[in-house]
Amino acid sequence: KGEVGIKEEILFLNLKPGSTLFFGLPGNPSSSAVTFNLFVKPALRIMTGQNPRPNVVKVKLAQEIVFDGRPEYHRCVLGKLCFQNEPVTISDYSRESELPLAVSTGSQCSANIQSMARANALIIVPQFSEAKESYVSGEIASAMLIDDF
Repeated sequence: KGEVGIKEEILFLNLKPGSTLFFGLPGNPSSSAVTFNLFVKPALRIMTGQNPRPNVVKVKLAQEIVFDGRPEYHRCVLGKLCFQNEPVTISDYSRESELPLAVSTGSQCSANIQSMARANALIIVPQFSEAKESYVSGEIASAMLIDDF
């Protein structure tokens, strides 16, 4: 018997000593990986005395992202804009003077394991509203890093 929840965007655990913590994850691979990063990883960090907050950075979007009726986490690769058709390379996202470019990993279908395997971040996408329907290419957004533990 215990309680797990989110208050003010902070995951909390309130368990009796000796309680068993159980996590149920979705069946589709990408959904399971995203859910793990949103709930299980912070819980494990709390249980091991670490800071549970995810590492969130500002990014520049490489393409438009249309909002859905609910908040989403869009799988992406963070890179640095390269010139003359060179491939995207991973950027040093610790430098505040240069925002990393967030490039979508493609189809966000929950069964698409390939897009999750390539991702190193999740763009935090708010739900659709009359005031704002999408992010446009070049817009600044927030992304949660997922390649750490």
